[in-house]
Amino acid sequence: MKKFIVLIEGKNFLIKDEKEMFQKSGFYTTRFISAGSPSQAENIAFEIIKEDLKDITLNDLSNPPIMRVKELNEVDSFGENLVPGTGFTWFDEEQ
Repeated sequence: MKKFIVLIEGKNFLIKDEKEMFQKSGFYTTRFISAGSPSQAENIAFEIIKEDLKDITLNDLSNPPIMRVKELNEVDSFGENLVPGTGFTWFDEEQ
């Protein structure tokens, strides 16, 4: 298996904040994926992120969130990083 570092950008995520208010947000997150190919690494990263966000994403089918790969690099080692990685850097999107 090859090792990939995948940087994902998400946009148009309708989430509920700590004040119980709904806001349109975006995020960046990095995942460390072992896969046979770059496209397989992308798919695995997307599935992990969808699972991580399923309980807080409130979009309906007419206004789905969007995710895209910003950067994908094959590496020899994940180093000290936790695999597959966790967490998100969130930002508010302009309404």
